Amino acid sequence: MTAIFLIVKGEQEVIITSATQEINLNTQAVITSVQYSLLNEGSQTVNHFIACSDIKHAQQRAFFEGVQGDAEADDPPEMKVVPGTPAYPAGVSCDKFTLTEPLKSGKRTTVETYAVYTKLTHPRPAEIEQGETQRVVYEGHHYLLSPYFIKSQTTKVKLPSSQVDAYTKEKPTQLSGNTLTYGPYGDHKPFSLLAQQSRMRVHYETNAPFLEALTLTRDIEVSHWGNVYVEERYKLQHTGARHKGTWSRLDYMTKAVMGVGNVIPEFKAVLPAGAHSIYYRDAIGNVSTSRTSPSLASVEVNLRPRYPLLGGWKVDFIFGWSLPLHQAVRKTKGGGYELAVQFSPSITGVVVQDMDIQVALPEGATHLRPSAPHPFTNTTSKRFSYLDLFGRPLLNLHAKNLVAVADDELTVSYRLSSFNLLLEPGLLIGAFAIAFGIAIAFSRSELSLGGSSKGSRRLSGSGRESEAGNVQSAEEVVGSLTKQIAERDKVLGSLDNVQMGTSKDDVRRIVEPLLKDILRKLRQLGPALEATTGFRKAAYQQVLDREASLHKAALQRFDGRSYTGASYTHSKVTEAQLDLLDTKVNDLRAEMTMNLNIIKQGVSGGRTSAISQ
Repeated sequence: MTAIFLIVKGEQEVIITSATQEINLNTQAVITSVQYSLLNEGSQTVNHFIACSDIKHAQQRAFFEGVQGDAEADDPPEMKVVPGTPAYPAGVSCDKFTLTEPLKSGKRTTVETYAVYTKLTHPRPAEIEQGETQRVVYEGHHYLLSPYFIKSQTTKVKLPSSQVDAYTKEKPTQLSGNTLTYGPYGDHKPFSLLAQQSRMRVHYETNAPFLEALTLTRDIEVSHWGNVYVEERYKLQHTGARHKGTWSRLDYMTKAVMGVGNVIPEFKAVLPAGAHSIYYRDAIGNVSTSRTSPSLASVEVNLRPRYPLLGGWKVDFIFGWSLPLHQAVRKTKGGGYELAVQFSPSITGVVVQDMDIQVALPEGATHLRPSAPHPFTNTTSKRFSYLDLFGRPLLNLHAKNLVAVADDELTVSYRLSSFNLLLEPGLLIGAFAIAFGIAIAFSRSELSLGGSSKGSRRLSGSGRESEAGNVQSAEEVVGSLTKQIAERDKVLGSLDNVQMGTSKDDVRRIVEPLLKDILRKLRQLGPALEATTGFRKAAYQQVLDREASLHKAALQRFDGRSYTGASYTHSKVTEAQLDLLDTKVNDLRAEMTMNLNIIKQGVSGGRTSAISQ
C-alpha cells in the first residue's frame, strides 16, 4: 500500500479525461494501442507520464513505445523511457516516459502508447484435423491499470472475423461484426479496480499463421571493397493448433484456395530496396520455389518450403542476400563509419524466441558501438576470413522475444583507418606481383640436367638463346640447305660432262671433292637444326630427304647414259665409276640419318628453343 500511495501522491495532479484502448487480434501477436487525453489540474508543470500494465503481459512484451501529440503525424516525437522502474503495486508493471513537451498547469495534451505482445493467445482446442478451422483464446483486462484518475475509458477488440464462440460480458458490452467493445466505463480512481479487476476472455476463430522462430541466427559481414552480406538461418515451427491424424496433399490443394485450415504454405520476407544476390536453401540444397518482387521501397520475397507447414511442424532453412555498401554503411561527421541494417527478422509475422546476430566488421575496425531499439546483450570476438592477418572484429548480439516491426534499425558505429582500408587490396597486388615475378624468372631459367649428345648444341650458363637469335639460326639453316641444293646441281653437271671412257681416278677427282664438301656442311646442320621448332625440323628433314633422292637420281641418270650406244668396255668403266659414286652416296645417307636421329633425340628429350615457347 505504501508503494501505491507514493505513485498516487506524485501523479494526483494529472487526470485522464478519456482513454481508448484498442486490442488487435488479427495475428498471433497481440497489438495494443492506448490513447490518453491528459489534463494538468495542479499548479506545477508535469514532465513525466507513467503507463502501467499487467506484469504477466509486460513479460511477453516484444515492443513498446510512446509518443506525445498527434500520433498520426508523419514523424511524431517519441518519448524516452526514464531508466529505472517506478514503484508499483504487486502484479503491475509500470514504465515512466519523459514528455517531449512538459504539461503546464491547466493545459491539456494527448499521449499514445503502442505495444506488441507475444504468446498471449493459445489454441483451443490444442489439436485439430486437416481442414478444421483453428480457434484461439485471448485473456486480458476490461479496465486499464493506471496511477491516474480516469474519468472515462473504452476498450475495443479487433477480431480476424465475426465468428466469435464466446466472450466475457462486462456491461456495457457490444459485438458488432468483428469488433467487440467494452465500455465506456467512468470515474475510476488510481488502481481502484486492482482488487476486483475482472478478466477479459475472448474465444474466436482464426487461421492466421502462428509462425515462431525457435532460433534465428543472422550473420552480417561488411566489406569496404564489396557489399554487405546478410545471411539468416531459421528454425521455424508452426505453434498453432497441432495437426492430428493423416494429411492429404490432394485435400490440401483443393481446400487451400478457400483458405481452409491453419496451413502455412509460404513465408513473406521484406528486404531493403537494392537487395540482390538472393538465395534460399535448406539441408537438401537450393529451394527454387520462391518469388521476388522488387519495388522502389523494398524487395518482397515469397519463400515457399518444400512442404506446407501444419500445426506443430518444423522447417529449417537459410536465407541470404547482399546490399550495396553505400546503402548500408555511411560516413559519420567524426570521420568514422556507421552500419545501419534492419534489426527485426526479415520474415513478416514471425515471433522470434532467441536471435543471435553476428556482425563481422573490416579488419582493423575499432571503437565499436552497437545500438538497437530492443534490449540485447553483446560480446566481442574475432573471425578470420580471406586475406586476414589479425582477424576481423566480430560483434555477437543476443536478443529474445522479437517481432518484425517497421523502421527498427540496428546501427554499429566504428572507426577504420586508411591503412586498414587499403590493406587487403595491397595484399592482392603484392601477391600478383610476386606470382608474375616467379613466372618471369622461371621462364628465363634452364632447369635441364641432361648432358650433350653428338651433334647437339651446348647451352650456355646464362640460359637459352633469345628468340631473335634462334630465328637468325633458323634462317642460316635455310640458307645452308639452299646452298647444298646448288652444290648438288654442280655434281650433276660434272657427271653430265664426264666423257665416255674417262678413268676412275678422273671421276673421283671430279666428284669426291664436291661430295666431301657437301658432307662437311651437312654435319654442321645438326646443331643448328636443334635450335629450331618442331615444325621447322620436319620441313628441313624433307629437304635432307630431297638431297638423298637427288643422289639417287644422279646414279640413275649416270647409269642410264652409260648404256646408251656404248661399248661393253665403256660400260665396265662406268660401272666402276658408279660403284664409287654409290659408296659416296651411301656415306652421305648414313651421315644424314645420323643428323636426323640427333634432331629427333633433341625433340624427344624436351630441348626446345625460345621460339617454340
